Amino acid sequence: MFCPFCGGGGFGGAGGLGFIISLIFTLLLLVGIGLLIWWLVRQSSMGRYAPPPGPPTASRALEILNERYAKGEINKEEYEQKKRELMG
Repeated sequence: MFCPFCGGGGFGGAGGLGFIISLIFTLLLLVGIGLLIWWLVRQSSMGRYAPPPGPPTASRALEILNERYAKGEINKEEYEQKKRELMG
């Protein structure tokens, strides 16, 4: 294998050691390029895919209960019962 940067002898006269060093360098270069591509893809898609909303928290459920009571959708007894369940 001819290496124009290695001087004479293909691997600079180092023989098998030059081949191993070249192989390691090539593998590191390929891994680096792969990591760069992976990072670029992650950066470009960041913020596009938000996780699905989870179940309402107790404070949000209490807000909804207060709104329903204020609108007259539920009576006082039902409101107090559900509030006790939420605070629970």
